Amino acid sequence: MTDAILVLNGGSSSLKFAVFQWRDELHLLVRGSVSSIGERPRLHVAPTAM
Repeated sequence: MTDAILVLNGGSSSLKFAVFQWRDELHLLVRGSVSSIGERPRLHVAPTAM
């Protein structure tokens, strides 16, 4: 099993997130956001190179 850390940052109409993998150090796996919450929500996800 791989250890992972989910980081959330909530605003008034958006939510940003990132997922990190822990090995000997932190490695960013994916980041993204949900914007326009309460209207027409949009999901944006961006994988990162390892």
